[in-house]
Amino acid sequence: MPDYIRELYLLESESDRLPFREEADHRAVSLELDSCHTQIQKAMGKDFFERYYDLLSHQRDLEELTCFRHGFHLAVRLLLG
Repeated sequence: MPDYIRELYLLESESDRLPFREEADHRAVSLELDSCHTQIQKAMGKDFFERYYDLLSHQRDLEELTCFRHGFHLAVRLLLG
């Protein structure tokens, strides 16, 4: 059976309709992460950093999908009373 909520999440995410960047601390955290990424890459090498970053990105995607799915189910429950 297709996962329609996952497809909806991907559609919203790829269309930039999920306003992650509008959160107040997003820019500051992004800059700090960039600094950490540079340090990790220098210390551990490019291959390690790329493998680490791919895993971190995959984990973040799974967490965001889980939150989206939970929010969707919660909204349906609230609407149905």
